[in-house]
Amino acid sequence: MRPKLIFAINIALFWGTTQAAEWTYGGHTGPSHWKDHYPKCGGLNQSPIDLPVDSSLTYDSSLGNFNFTGYRNMTTNPPILSNNGHSVQLSINSTSIGNTYMTGGGLQGKYIAIQLHFHWGPASNNGSEHTFRGHEFPLELHIVHVKEGLTVEAAKNVTDGLAVLGIFFVVDPNGHNSDIQPLVEALSNITYYGRSRPLSLDFSCLMPHHVTEFYRYMGSLTTPTCDEAVLWTLFEDKITISEAQMRQFRALYNTNENETEHMMPLEMNFRPVQPRYNRTVMKSFDTSVPASFHWGYHGYEGPKNWPLYYPECGNSSQSPINIPDPDVPDMVFDSSMGLDTLTFNNYDQAFIGNMSNNGHSLQIDIDPSANLFIKNGGLAGTFRAAHFHFHWGSSLHNGSEHTIKEQSYPMEMHIVHYNDKYGGIAEAASKQDGLAVVGFFVNGSEENNTYFSTIVRALEHVKYRNSPKYEINDLRLTYITNKDLRLNDTHGKHLTFYRYKGSLTTPGCAETVTWTVMEPTINMGTSQIAAFRDLAYKTKGTITDKDKISENYRPVQPLNSRNVYMSLNKKTTSRVTTAAKPTGGYAAATSGEALLLVPIVAIWVFTM
Repeated sequence: MRPKLIFAINIALFWGTTQAAEWTYGGHTGPSHWKDHYPKCGGLNQSPIDLPVDSSLTYDSSLGNFNFTGYRNMTTNPPILSNNGHSVQLSINSTSIGNTYMTGGGLQGKYIAIQLHFHWGPASNNGSEHTFRGHEFPLELHIVHVKEGLTVEAAKNVTDGLAVLGIFFVVDPNGHNSDIQPLVEALSNITYYGRSRPLSLDFSCLMPHHVTEFYRYMGSLTTPTCDEAVLWTLFEDKITISEAQMRQFRALYNTNENETEHMMPLEMNFRPVQPRYNRTVMKSFDTSVPASFHWGYHGYEGPKNWPLYYPECGNSSQSPINIPDPDVPDMVFDSSMGLDTLTFNNYDQAFIGNMSNNGHSLQIDIDPSANLFIKNGGLAGTFRAAHFHFHWGSSLHNGSEHTIKEQSYPMEMHIVHYNDKYGGIAEAASKQDGLAVVGFFVNGSEENNTYFSTIVRALEHVKYRNSPKYEINDLRLTYITNKDLRLNDTHGKHLTFYRYKGSLTTPGCAETVTWTVMEPTINMGTSQIAAFRDLAYKTKGTITDKDKISENYRPVQPLNSRNVYMSLNKKTTSRVTTAAKPTGGYAAATSGEALLLVPIVAIWVFTM
């Protein structure tokens, strides 16, 4: 049986050398023309596809754990690295066929690994064949297997004759991938079509750490002859690669070194996504967000990609925003809203705070016995202070989430409140009238702010993510924010603020929030601000620069059709300053009708 399998593999490893000039990735021989010469490429079950949103996926409990055998310790008879004119291919040594195989993972039987190869694009914003909810990756790895007992040619005629593992790569700006580096370095030996060399590299070095979360569908080979005989597995966990390493793939050529007149760089070799039609895409995990995805502020898990896993983060009323110039039409002053009646009740009273590092920010929970609350100012009820937290940047030039007239501040403080008709933050977070948040900008100063000294000194006790909470006594929000806050009808004064309808600034970005962004700023010493940047994402061990929460702010989101309301009229033009009920914003409260506000700031959902 083995000689027959080896012979089949040698003459038809999907990209035979006789086919090198018959199909390409561009022009008259590109993907849109493949079906003219290879009819199967026009079938209804073609690959690649776009992996759809979670609501279109089906959980399949039979997709259990994989069992991988022989993917390590492959160096005795090392695989062969080659440039086949279409891709970089790493083929199992003919003497080792059958030693590397997989079972489990919902597979029916054993599948023998025969080769792996890569697909990439001319830049790092595309290159993968499959896409994830419209998102493209710079590189995709395919590990090709044939069902035990079948030759490759026979497997092409069986619905599940072939099984391919697909792995996405993402560019890591902080360094190269040492596991793939031996292969990257060897690319210089196979620059031209037809070149090959042994490479002592285990397939396991090119596989993700987490292989229990994946997507499954029935499809085809992504190259001619496009046989619809592939059981596809796309892993959720991604592998990182550097931009410098990606450039080495694009430096290859699809011609041999003697064809100088027709030498073309192999800088793009991916087939565009094909229609899914009525095929079912299954997933191995029974949650809307896979456990291996941890949202953050950098790289693939950063704000740009939050909508891939938390769809509401891509909606039209997101926060933070840039607060524009008062004279633009989006800025509205409406005296009938009574925004200038907002009071910060008991903000001058001492309370006990419990400090924690949740891996995203520093948070201080406010003991309920403190009875701190805000009301009036357009709020439909009483909103109790639950906690406050901070957002900062890697320098003094950025860090705040909101901006004013495009100006950033090095830090922003958010005080999160919940409507007291609900039992607490957890219940209120899902209610339209559940949350109200007050945001303060923090300026950097040469002198330290003594009222923050206790907090800054305590940072050492919560330097790791999920450190035990640290108790701080005698905190007062008027000291931390502004002593002139209006506490009630007789104490303090109105301080100008901006009000708009928005969202949480962290996943899941629920658009159930009314923001109150204060105009007066807080001063904090630059060294005090820098101390926040030493907090770590990790839970233990030595803290290096890459482990630190150097920045944790979401960029501003489009205002779209929303209005921003001023608590005091700051317009300098002669336009009318009292607005009728505006589209997409707040309606002026009428007699007996309270104005409903859902506030905000950035309530933290603890998923870490």
